[in-house]
Amino acid sequence: MPRTSLQPVVLLSLIALAAGCGSDPVAPAASDRAVAEIAWLDAPYRAGDLARVRVRDVSDRAIEFSLCIAARLERRAGDAWEDVLFEPSAPCALDIHRLEAGEAGSYDVAIPLGLEAGVYRFFFVDMFFTREERIPDAERRSEPFAVLGP
Repeated sequence: MPRTSLQPVVLLSLIALAAGCGSDPVAPAASDRAVAEIAWLDAPYRAGDLARVRVRDVSDRAIEFSLCIAARLERRAGDAWEDVLFEPSAPCALDIHRLEAGEAGSYDVAIPLGLEAGVYRFFFVDMFFTREERIPDAERRSEPFAVLGP
């Protein structure tokens, strides 16, 4: 995938900061059906590539989320998933994105430099219906995607 300017792009590189965000008193929402579909377009990627993630609201309510700071990258390790820590490489926008029920949006995300080859997924730490009603953890993870290495 060709590399492009990362300055205007929402970056995963501040994900490591999310781990220090601490606990949040927001209660998870009760859900008996899927809320969001989170898919990667044009995978696999290489570390440093500009990736495109598609988020679709499949619930009957609007959802809001951030791709910056309030996100985490996880790597498959056998049958488990481990958090990936890395140094931020560039700033990112702190935008909150909103999707109405049934809407989809595509967003640019930089795959961090230095990632080892492997299978990864994106976890939205901050995805919610309202600030008081967080979406359950299982609904905030992307489909897995492959990184071919640096």
